[in-house]
Amino acid sequence: MDTEYGKTLSDLALGSGWIDLQLRRVEESELIARINEAQFVVVPYADLYNSGVVLMALSVGRPVILRENAASKQLKAEFGATWIRTYKGDLTSASLRDVLTAPLPPTGSAPNFDQRRWKDIGESHFRVYHAAL
Repeated sequence: MDTEYGKTLSDLALGSGWIDLQLRRVEESELIARINEAQFVVVPYADLYNSGVVLMALSVGRPVILRENAASKQLKAEFGATWIRTYKGDLTSASLRDVLTAPLPPTGSAPNFDQRRWKDIGESHFRVYHAAL
């Protein structure tokens, strides 16, 4: 991670009392434990190239806050505004406060992963490769 970006994030989180910022690589078990402790997962990337962290958070039932872009719009369309919340521009306390005003998902609910079933993904890949041949 860029040192300046890390310092900016640290400065923003400093003194909040509710942000647990880890600027290091964490093992999967620790990551899942931290996600389970959180009410939301904030992914502050300017550009989202890979949705792995988003899908991990959703898979353990935590809503995700993302910068609005093409990828986050697609994820929001797929999983809904309850699970994917977006902000415009830079992440600020005001933009974070705005997305936190939306209601939480119902207790015990989970995001719908129907569009990501292995069987359907496999068949979709098969069709794409078959068409390419």
